[in-house]
Amino acid sequence: MADLNIAGADMVGLLSKKIGDIVVEATISETFDDALKITSHPVESGPFGKSAISDHAFKQPLTVTMKCAWSNASYQALLGAQAKDVANGKAAADDYATAIYSQLLSLQESREPVEVVTSRRRYGSMLIEKIGVENNKEASGAVFATVTLREVIVVQTRSTSLPPYADQKEKDKTADKQSLGVKASRPVAAPKGGSLHWN
Repeated sequence: MADLNIAGADMVGLLSKKIGDIVVEATISETFDDALKITSHPVESGPFGKSAISDHAFKQPLTVTMKCAWSNASYQALLGAQAKDVANGKAAADDYATAIYSQLLSLQESREPVEVVTSRRRYGSMLIEKIGVENNKEASGAVFATVTLREVIVVQTRSTSLPPYADQKEKDKTADKQSLGVKASRPVAAPKGGSLHWN
């Protein structure tokens, strides 16, 4: 009975949802989490100095949890789907729903960021953190999966060159380390009116 029902069971709208290249056939629910990490220590304020509040808070990676379903009784199943090899072997069957499940596992195993399209937002640079699948006799011809995705925050870095040593005003602070070669030790003279002792 479950096979016949999920093809039209998209509860959250008619937009085409995708996880990478995998089209989500039916979406039961979507959960979006946006969190801000805020410092727990006091932030300076007052007439003698203030700290920008934004310096003490930063966005946590975005997370999305999608409860999805794919059915062997759907129109998409007639078009077929190719099973993918997974980390611990091949798919146990060659039906459409199992093939989709193997594709999810393969996508997770690849560790490659993907784009995710939900009914509310489009996300870039997402990794599949967790895939939960429950199987029972009522859903033997379908896959019900809870897929949790987390954002990978990508930053850009760049390098720069220092001006020539001769052009730097404060060479002791800004210059690169200089190789001065090997230095020979020199004998230490005794202070005037004193002597040196070694133990």
